[in-house]
Amino acid sequence: MDYLGGAAIMQQNNNIPVFISFSMLKGGVGKTDLAYNYMMWLASQKSHKVLGIDLDENCNFSQVLNVYDQQDTVANILSGEGDVKLHHINENVDLIAGYNRLGQLQEDLATSEKKTMMLYMWLEDNFERYNIGQYDFVIIDTHNDLGTATKNAVAVSDVIFSPIVPNEFSDSISMEVKLDEFRNDVIDFRTRESYITADLKLIGNMIRHNTKNSHQFLEHMKGNNDYIAKFQFREIFNTSIQTKTPICDLLSEPKSQGEKNFKKDFNENMEQLYKVSQQYQ
Repeated sequence: MDYLGGAAIMQQNNNIPVFISFSMLKGGVGKTDLAYNYMMWLASQKSHKVLGIDLDENCNFSQVLNVYDQQDTVANILSGEGDVKLHHINENVDLIAGYNRLGQLQEDLATSEKKTMMLYMWLEDNFERYNIGQYDFVIIDTHNDLGTATKNAVAVSDVIFSPIVPNEFSDSISMEVKLDEFRNDVIDFRTRESYITADLKLIGNMIRHNTKNSHQFLEHMKGNNDYIAKFQFREIFNTSIQTKTPICDLLSEPKSQGEKNFKKDFNENMEQLYKVSQQYQ
């Protein structure tokens, strides 16, 4: 094994999922909305098998999938103790549930030298037991930080999708700096190469058509190849989370020209995420 990341996990297996983390240092940028809707889009529109992992102590990713169970959660992965339950959501989607006291658990792990690699080690040790090879993609939702749990997600990821909103587009620099610091901390001391190989890709999100900030943001994105998609601000994202229904289902039969236009734009942007994701297969 030459490097870490999804492609390196259990390399002797033929079927390795693509590991994708949705991560940003600030809340309120639509991270969970995008993670949930991309996961469900992959499952329903592309017929992929997807495993979700909730590494956010708020557990919104789990709750939007109607999973509230606090037994056999991600806590057992990070602590290295106990079994883990795969919740069956539908024929193509399973979930490892979040843990609402994850913040305390991270504090308990503070002095452990292997604290940021627990998910990686769990995947290596349990790849066959939990049949991880059955999945095409693993989607990981994280907290709005680069704490221990998020670093565990980054350590196994092939790519990080980071949502950026119009009035905070300088946040991408902070994310890149923090990620570089983590890369430099986790290295092979013999070769000086980082074990962290995840690429960072940016997603423009919550873009309004009639604000100065959004217009400036769109100009900022032009010619910046780090941005792979741009999603408009629409109330349907909130509706999706509140009703626990993916947007691809809500718009299965659009009722107006506006809905038809948004469905087209939404699917085009999802296709852009998919195009990038496929590069890691």
